Amino acid sequence: MADQRRLIDDLLDRKPEAAQMIKDIFENNRKLADCAYHDFSINLTPERVVGRRWQCARCGGEIDDRDKMWYERGIKHERNKGAGNHEQSRGSKAAD
Repeated sequence: MADQRRLIDDLLDRKPEAAQMIKDIFENNRKLADCAYHDFSINLTPERVVGRRWQCARCGGEIDDRDKMWYERGIKHERNKGAGNHEQSRGSKAAD
């Protein structure tokens, strides 16, 4: 951990643009962590088919396509679990 901190400090001293990137990452992570329920409905890159970025309409945090897919899959699974939908066993090839 101390080595990581030293590496980050060294990078920040040499590259102001890297410092801003790290600050932006920390701020984005804070937004996402503080949000009770995300709504990733804002497509920040509508011109793309692959590699899109999404913004939460509630907190302003941003994620990529893959993170959005896993977040939404987790929400769906939790809803199904709450509804008593337990027919899909571990290792099942049933679609989500």
